[in-house]
Amino acid sequence: MSMGGGTPSPAPTVAGIEPDDTSSNQKATPARWFIGEDWCPLTWLVTAPLNVEYKDIRTKTGKSETVTGHDIFGDVAGLACIGLTDAVLEIESARRTVWSGTVTRPDDPAHPDYWRAKIPFSGGTYYHYWGRADQPIDDILLGPLGAASPALAHPAYRYQSYGVIKRYDFQRNNSVPSTRVKLRRVPRPALGNFPAQNSAQGESLVAGALELLTSTLFGAGLDAARFTAAQWEALSAAVIARAGCHAPSLTRDRAVREVVKDFFRYFDGWARLEAGKIVPGMFPHDGTVPGGLTEISHHDIVGTPTIGAPAFAKTVNSITLKFRDGAQKLREDIVAETARANARARKRTQPVSVDGTAIIDRTQAGQFAAEAARTGAEGDSKGSFDVRRPKIGGLNAGDNFLLDWLPYQLDQVSRITKLAETYRGPTTVTYIGERGVRPLPYRAPAGPQPSLLAAVPTPVADARVLELTSALALTPAGLYIALLAKRPPSQHPEFALTAKTVISLSLWHSPDGASYDLLGTQSGWAVRGVLRSAVAEDTAETVVQMTLDADNLDRDRLASVSAEDQADDRLLVVVGNEVMSAGSMAIDGDDWDVTCLRARQGSLAAAAASGAEVWLVYRDELSRFTHRRFIEDTDRYFKLQPFTSGAGVDLADVDPLSYHFRDRADELPVVVIDALASGLKTALPYDVTGDITDLNGDLVSFSINAVRLSSGVIVDTLTLQAGDFGPDDTAAYAFATKVVFPTAGTWRIAVRAYDARGGYTDEETGDLAVAANDAAGGYVDYRFQRSATTPATPTGDVPAGWLDAPPAGSDPLWMSKGFKAAGGALVGVWSTPVRLTGADGAAGAAGDSIFVEYSVDGATSWHEPFVDGDIYMRQKIGAGGTWSGAMRIVAETSPTSVATPTFSFSPAKYATSAVSSTVTLSCATAGAAIWYSYNGETSPYTGPFLAAQLKGITAWAEKTGMIPSDSAWDMYENNT
Repeated sequence: MSMGGGTPSPAPTVAGIEPDDTSSNQKATPARWFIGEDWCPLTWLVTAPLNVEYKDIRTKTGKSETVTGHDIFGDVAGLACIGLTDAVLEIESARRTVWSGTVTRPDDPAHPDYWRAKIPFSGGTYYHYWGRADQPIDDILLGPLGAASPALAHPAYRYQSYGVIKRYDFQRNNSVPSTRVKLRRVPRPALGNFPAQNSAQGESLVAGALELLTSTLFGAGLDAARFTAAQWEALSAAVIARAGCHAPSLTRDRAVREVVKDFFRYFDGWARLEAGKIVPGMFPHDGTVPGGLTEISHHDIVGTPTIGAPAFAKTVNSITLKFRDGAQKLREDIVAETARANARARKRTQPVSVDGTAIIDRTQAGQFAAEAARTGAEGDSKGSFDVRRPKIGGLNAGDNFLLDWLPYQLDQVSRITKLAETYRGPTTVTYIGERGVRPLPYRAPAGPQPSLLAAVPTPVADARVLELTSALALTPAGLYIALLAKRPPSQHPEFALTAKTVISLSLWHSPDGASYDLLGTQSGWAVRGVLRSAVAEDTAETVVQMTLDADNLDRDRLASVSAEDQADDRLLVVVGNEVMSAGSMAIDGDDWDVTCLRARQGSLAAAAASGAEVWLVYRDELSRFTHRRFIEDTDRYFKLQPFTSGAGVDLADVDPLSYHFRDRADELPVVVIDALASGLKTALPYDVTGDITDLNGDLVSFSINAVRLSSGVIVDTLTLQAGDFGPDDTAAYAFATKVVFPTAGTWRIAVRAYDARGGYTDEETGDLAVAANDAAGGYVDYRFQRSATTPATPTGDVPAGWLDAPPAGSDPLWMSKGFKAAGGALVGVWSTPVRLTGADGAAGAAGDSIFVEYSVDGATSWHEPFVDGDIYMRQKIGAGGTWSGAMRIVAETSPTSVATPTFSFSPAKYATSAVSSTVTLSCATAGAAIWYSYNGETSPYTGPFLAAQLKGITAWAEKTGMIPSDSAWDMYENNT
């Protein structure tokens, strides 16, 4: 279904898409009939989706969001099948399962799902009408459409199962997704008792045939008096016991006699007229010769019969059966079976393809194909003959008899398929049958329907300007606003119908109300209401009682918010200048009671009287606007110009919205902490960066701490940086410091910023997992590569293209090394590749080869390969070159760790004048350099210092060729 107008979309022709995978809005095509389980593509009952709406798709770019597209929603209705359905099992949209379960049709008229079932799924809400004989007209979509315009009226679609989908998510497509529902239905003939089988194979094939024969809506409509219920019930039970259940599906106009004939071949059945009634039966294939058969011999046959023996060379002995595999969403598949003894005897196979799409079970399909192959291999012995009337008088088509033809030595049990009687002459016996009338094809509602996409927007009736805090504006600089607007309806020019097709508005700005400049566009809409009771000035969680306007078009998008999303301020409630965060909702018609967190996103709690305006909007749908002429304590004018996909309100017809910018003196600091590096470990320094901003420019002081938690409780605090803001930093300050985690565990970075009013903002990272530094016990890993040019420095634990041993080849040989932990993980980075052969190794002409030999004593017994013992190496350029002096090759061993520094006295309260307050750091590893970190500053240790200068200190030691030490950390407190 296309949203481009009233013209139906063309049938898909893309390779790999089957007809049963796609929805359709074609007219005058038969509706699907089936029993058991089947996938039913919806045949659309409306030529265009109704109540179409567009939602911005926003992509975060830096600290702001931009609109990169639209999600499209709409309401649709489509026919699934004819006949009463029993259960909904699955819903598929665009070949993707969006809901799976079992919703069964109730038989209690008081049950809420008696007429239809309501199934919410991720892309909308599906309402399934069961197809009852007395079901009413749909009151969700089709009924209101007809009430608004009689030209668009729809019937109740009785005996037909259909679905209505509200607010269907079309994703970013301009066409409704192809939609299928998997249903289950049990056949219900006009007579007899056929219990539901609910089998994975399907239902009773005999009951399905009888339903088609007796249904006045979609079958032959034969009178029930033409059948005997007990005969059909007995045959149904016998077929289920012998051949199982089946799931036929009819999607095209066919003669009932052909359909029933097709059904009966699955169990070798037959039907005949006896005294005006249709009598069914089957041939059991149980290997037992029926008793009491009438024998027709050469004494009874008139003339020479036409008796055909099977043609051995043409006898079928291999069957390829096409079936629908229930394990693969009922997609068509095949099984093949061969009568092996016959094939071996003939030294060939004679295959034939058979349609078995009423079978949906692979095992059942294999059994049917195997039996058909064995039966086919026996060949057909068939023919016709004339017989004297008295001999054949008691037999009818479908009866067995014993054929005894002495000239051919033929003595076999045979079946009568046709009797041709003459007035006085003999009766001719042959083998074929005839049945049935045609079913009624489905006819879609008449006439092309108008496209509701031609509706034009009406002006915005309710809107307000919200000045954004720096937290909502995502920047401390400048004045930003958002427009909270209630979506207006669109009006169809030819009918008294409104639609939800307004998708966006353009915002125009003027400093004096004379001429307007375009500020931008937005597609997010808010919901408006008024307070039913006053709200106090309180920061505690509050239940805000409100009454929403009845004409809000977006209220059905609102729902209770989880505690996690409420803490993230997902759905905002705006009263005056206070921004709250919505949580749970109690809804009674237009009266909503919403539990709210107060004073969110940097706003302040404020009181509000009953009747005050309240707005609800999703935070990620706010559009932010600014202008260099937005100035505090001034008046400005705005116009909101709404648009549908094809029309807009003339700007001259839009009434201006005036607004007075307030004094913005009540803003709190805003803190942003940048993400830390991944894979945090102890004893290594990491950057801690971020920004502290205040739109009022009155920042006073701050502190940055690393805190360690245990079971959610802070057990250690490490001050990284603290102090007052300088005169140039009171509006914005970018902090940058380092942290060295002294112990493994769960850490957070916490920042607090104060302003001149005494207000402050706390911000902290999430939990940071810090692991112990496991570099001890590591080793140096050497990697080699041949390359004509300098290769890139390797990366990762196992760098691509770098080998453990020098590879063969003529290009120069390169080497890189890296230190790895005992487990094989790279610690640090690989070294810059160095060339081992060629011009960097020794002087030589271009094209010269370098020869290398090894020795265990550096003087004698030089060898090309490695040998045991201390290894010496010499090299020469060219075959006639001179060998270099011997060089001993020393293996690198795993480096050891530097000893952890120690403090000269333990942390304690001290007097600043006491000698003991002088702190000395020392390290047991000779030649190691000691570093310490205090108040966010990292410095080399050069000598003793007073403890009065510090509060928390972290110290570690480093030495070339060794692993840095663990960190030592202590806290000193001034006693004065």
